[in-house]
Amino acid sequence: LGREQEARELLHKKLQEESPLPVIRCLGRAVLAALEGRREDAVHESDAFLCGCRDPESLYYFARQFAFLGYETRALELLAEAGKKGYICFPAAARDPWMDPLRSNSEFADLLRAAEARHREATDAFLSAGGRDVLGVRST
Repeated sequence: LGREQEARELLHKKLQEESPLPVIRCLGRAVLAALEGRREDAVHESDAFLCGCRDPESLYYFARQFAFLGYETRALELLAEAGKKGYICFPAAARDPWMDPLRSNSEFADLLRAAEARHREATDAFLSAGGRDVLGVRST
């Protein structure tokens, strides 16, 4: 959203509080380090979080962080893994400024095309199954 200063302030505040989930603190430290330009700290915290991580959405978010930090190869590896596990949020990836360093990369373009195709398939399946009716959404 372009609100990096607000994010830094909030992360500083929240990291002072005691969190019951060490993994959340690790994630917060990784994002804060990235926002503050402390690349090595961000990589260290990210790798600590990713060790044993099986959650594809987390893989996606760390891919965007690695892209933001300029680690293109690592970002693409994580994006590919997230995709294999069934997650790449096409609308977000297509417009996320943190993904901008990857935009000229053909591997990123391929991953984005595959995500777009899966997104279209999921949308079609949702609509075909009457998903709008289930949610109470009316077509205009």
